[in-house]
Amino acid sequence: MLNEFRALIKLSGRVQGVGFRPFVYRLAEKYGIKGYVLNNMGGVEIDAEGTENALADFIKSLDSDLEKPPLAIVNNKTVIFIEPVFYKDFKIKESDKTGGKDVKNIKNGKDVINTGLTIPSDIAICDKCLDELLNPSDRRYFYPFINCTDCGPRFTISKELPYDRVSTSMAKFKMCAECEAEYKNPLDRRFHAEPNGCFICGPEIEFILSSNLDAANAFKMDSDGQNGTEEGMSVTDKAEAEVEVLELKRLILEKSLNAVKSSIDLIKAGGIVCVKGIGGFHLMADASNDDALKLLRERKNRPKKPFAVMFKDLSETLKYAYTDNISAALIKSKERPICLLKDKGKLSYYVNCGLKDIGAFLPYAPLHYIIFDLFNGVLVATSANIGGEPIVKDNIEALSKLKGIADGFLIHNRDILRRCDDSVIKTDAAAAVAGGGSSGRYFFIRRSRGYVPEPLSLPFPLKRNVLAAGAFFKNTFALAYGGAGGESRIILSQHNGDLDNIAGFENFRENINDFEKFYNFKPDVIVCDAHPSYENTKWAKEYAKEKGIKCLPLQHHRAHIISCMAENGIGLNEEVFGTAFDGTGYGGDGTIWGGEFFKGNYRDLKKIGSFKKFRLIGGEKAVKSPGRILLGILLGFFGEKEGLNGISGGLKVISNLTGFSEKDINNFFKMWSGGINSPYTSSCGRIFDAVSCLCGFKGDITYEGEAAVYLEDLCGVSGEKDCFKYSINYEDDKDKDFFTVNYNPMFGEIVQTILDNNDNVKNIDSNGLKYIKPDIDMMYKNIAGKFINTLVMIIKNAALSAKCKNVCLSGGVFQNTLLRNKTSLILKENGFNVYFNEKIPTNDGGISLGQAVYGGL
Repeated sequence: MLNEFRALIKLSGRVQGVGFRPFVYRLAEKYGIKGYVLNNMGGVEIDAEGTENALADFIKSLDSDLEKPPLAIVNNKTVIFIEPVFYKDFKIKESDKTGGKDVKNIKNGKDVINTGLTIPSDIAICDKCLDELLNPSDRRYFYPFINCTDCGPRFTISKELPYDRVSTSMAKFKMCAECEAEYKNPLDRRFHAEPNGCFICGPEIEFILSSNLDAANAFKMDSDGQNGTEEGMSVTDKAEAEVEVLELKRLILEKSLNAVKSSIDLIKAGGIVCVKGIGGFHLMADASNDDALKLLRERKNRPKKPFAVMFKDLSETLKYAYTDNISAALIKSKERPICLLKDKGKLSYYVNCGLKDIGAFLPYAPLHYIIFDLFNGVLVATSANIGGEPIVKDNIEALSKLKGIADGFLIHNRDILRRCDDSVIKTDAAAAVAGGGSSGRYFFIRRSRGYVPEPLSLPFPLKRNVLAAGAFFKNTFALAYGGAGGESRIILSQHNGDLDNIAGFENFRENINDFEKFYNFKPDVIVCDAHPSYENTKWAKEYAKEKGIKCLPLQHHRAHIISCMAENGIGLNEEVFGTAFDGTGYGGDGTIWGGEFFKGNYRDLKKIGSFKKFRLIGGEKAVKSPGRILLGILLGFFGEKEGLNGISGGLKVISNLTGFSEKDINNFFKMWSGGINSPYTSSCGRIFDAVSCLCGFKGDITYEGEAAVYLEDLCGVSGEKDCFKYSINYEDDKDKDFFTVNYNPMFGEIVQTILDNNDNVKNIDSNGLKYIKPDIDMMYKNIAGKFINTLVMIIKNAALSAKCKNVCLSGGVFQNTLLRNKTSLILKENGFNVYFNEKIPTNDGGISLGQAVYGGL
């Protein structure tokens, strides 16, 4: 006893809800350690006693990647040696919700955020649970909510920290005797698996036909009375009770299977089923059925935007899409994101309406696997919502809002506490088809289920607590803690979507309130977008006034560049050259920016260049009309000097290029020349739209980015380096501090190429004139490829002029993999360090990270 040593050990990170306490218990047994382990608001606390060598080995093993649970991540470990008290055994204690010693820090969010304590994200069913799910002899055969400490929902069912059953939406389900025995056994993999349950004591599913739906009697199951056998019963009573339990289990299994079978029968008949999942509902339909998907598009008012497709497994995916090692690993990962893969074109045209990519993902909830066990096919599984609103998560909400879209509902009575859409990842490795090259990198289009609320680390401390309100579109917000030395951590929210509708904005406010309570977070400052008319900007100002804190506006594109710097660990005093290309962002001069160049560091990021501004004819209407955008550029090119007759052929030529009638063009010219509802923009994203229009995209876009995706599909994989003409002009020959990229020569070349092509006809019939045009499609492909090359050269030459070794590129335009790869290649060839957003979206979903860092500094 005299040789006993004692250590008080504190670990933080992803250490709750991952089987960490039973892991510690097993280590204590292995090394003969006495004491206890518990969860608190700081993470995991261990009081350990043992011999010097045993204690040293125990402490070393706590964060060993070879031994700790697969989902666990230890961010910090502190060890303090104190006087022994000679514990007699090792126990797992109940959670300490006060956090023990430092209540002040907990109230300020210090222990929760700065140490990186968080619960895991929602993880796909593990192999062990899947084996049990599909094993007819297992008691959880086809149980739709099977899970263990290595898998299952966490983030979407948690009310508060520490992560305990009473703090989840499983609290209302009292475990039966068998489940409780697993739950209390430290050597069982379901020890403190908080969503643990079975057919007898857990949640249930039910199927409802929309035609039988009565909103007044909407489905609401009650788990009261679903208990196991009671203590104190006689042997005979227990035996009879066990028979009753087995019969009850059989009846519930039959009911559950019938619910799934009814859903499958409806899908096979061409119907649409609304299925409740982990973070919300999916609308599911047969991905090979044209009529079903046309009906879904009609009901959902989604003319062309691609649907995500769920495949049974990877081998099934390979029948319909091209993959490689990178994309295969992603699609099978425990996070189960939607991956954009190259489509083989074997499913219904109405899955993606002819695009080259298909959004593919695998089942991640047990219910998904049960569905696929009964359905031999491929399913469209798109977020269940109404036109731009957040994904639906509650039963009553689904039944009332979606009864006009879905023919039936497969629902359950485990509450989803947080909406959490599927994550979307794009990989250019998947483009390596038929020998094409690839960098093997991937990046987020949408970061949500499976990845949130995993914290992001910074290599430097922040000065204060920050609430970042994020962007107006593709919104995420962020919490960041400051005030201590060392690293700081930032937690980005799940994808909240666009805030241009009442439901979306209310969801944004509810989620911020939820995060503040969940993390006991109190901001010292709030940062918002500089656009004065955005609803979340107005809200941020009111919030700051109410809380008595500062509200700091940050220009949209500076936030993009700062997000890229922070994600890639750029130091506080390091200088970068930043390129921010996107569709829309309120500029400091009152115009709409989107093609901007910066130089500086986090605290002083100066704008040093921009694309030449042009007018958006009709303002917001132009954003959905590539023809209007093109017309605004052409009028700026030809109209300033020569009016509408600047191009050979005059109005007729402009009409053919833009798709507008000559009468419309005359009216638009009046708006353009008078500046009537035609604001100036430097948007590179809008230039993409204009080039798309020249390359055959006519009419309005039906979803954001449609014209840009059309142009990217035209490009294919090209190694050509030729580009169009352009110029980089400085405002003053004596002052080289600011430049403007003039793209007029490029548009002049493109227009001339199209005109020459139209005039280039051949007489191929000696008996009469018969004309054919050259390959229009090939011309468009060449224009698209040269356009990308031109952007690459513009960035390279601007970077060379800026004379800064570090180059950060951010904004939605850099979702174009060809642009990313070519830009990265040529910059590296010229000696630059090149950085993109990868861990967070390069689009507006990453804005909140830049805001959080800015506010903290």
